Amino acid sequence: VADDAKTAMNDLTTVKDVLAQHVGKRVAVRTDDGESLDGTVAKVTEQLVYLEKLAGREFFDAVVRIDRISSVTMRMRTQ
Repeated sequence: VADDAKTAMNDLTTVKDVLAQHVGKRVAVRTDDGESLDGTVAKVTEQLVYLEKLAGREFFDAVVRIDRISSVTMRMRTQ
């Protein structure tokens, strides 16, 4: 079920802030080298995001450096 609320953003919002707002939810992150990882945000620290249950890689999780993320895609509505 998609969220009805928009992601809270302002001029000072960081990728870390957006990811922290989506803990427990599915997102897709694209790294600065073009790799895309789709998973559930399990934890966000100052420098890392832990993604679990990666799409297409059901037995794998990933740890990604936040400073290497170029975009975050998340589902916000159903139709």
